[in-house]
Amino acid sequence: MAKRKDELIILQNHIRQTNNQGQQLEQIIERMLDMEDRVENRVSYVEEMVEEIKKEVPITYEQQKELQSIVQSKSNEFTREYYKNGIPVEKRYQSELFKKKKGQFIRAMWTRLKEYFNVPRYTAIQKVDYERTKQFLTMIAFKDFKQHELEDKASWNIPGLVE
Repeated sequence: MAKRKDELIILQNHIRQTNNQGQQLEQIIERMLDMEDRVENRVSYVEEMVEEIKKEVPITYEQQKELQSIVQSKSNEFTREYYKNGIPVEKRYQSELFKKKKGQFIRAMWTRLKEYFNVPRYTAIQKVDYERTKQFLTMIAFKDFKQHELEDKASWNIPGLVE
């Protein structure tokens, strides 16, 4: 009988020890779950901050160059369209007039772009808006320009242009 009692006491101690270990494991699991929640919250916060930062990053130098290329190409196209029936000045002034008219189209395109994206200069366009910016410039058509944007200027000082 004493042997049986000793076995029961050993069993009882083993059960207590197992229960203590179980409680300790429960506490560890609770701490792990709490830690996981904190990590998830921090990850969410960091992801939100990254998105905010992305909105503030301006376009790169290479992207600026690509936009300039689009504007140059489109302004050449528009100037050729404008003068499709010939340039109305003496031959020796035609190249200068073409350049001035091209500059007029360039300024008009940049002005439209800056107004559309509400920026002081095109280099301030956000990187997240880069594809939209390219699309905007590409979609500008000759017919979109108003007459006052296309008028020749007396200040160009080209003989025979504006009387």
